[in-house]
Amino acid sequence: MNQYGRVLAALLGVLLCSGVLYGQAADTALIVGTVSDSTGAVIPGTSVTFAHLATGTEYTTQSNETGNFRSPPLRIGEYIVIAESEGF
Repeated sequence: MNQYGRVLAALLGVLLCSGVLYGQAADTALIVGTVSDSTGAVIPGTSVTFAHLATGTEYTTQSNETGNFRSPPLRIGEYIVIAESEGF
């Protein structure tokens, strides 16, 4: 294979991999939000769990010092979001 053929083969490989990566990213989403109480005060350090209804798979994260949280990439579907914090 000449040099032109190798470059073309490498480019084609990158394009094919890009399609696979794009396809994987297209079926995920993030859930972001802020944990606050009834007065609007933020609640840092809250455990936030995302439970996928169809599979029962759970993912957990923590709210940061400003009460904000961000899920890991989640497969698209229906979720129950549970926030737990002592005294909350």
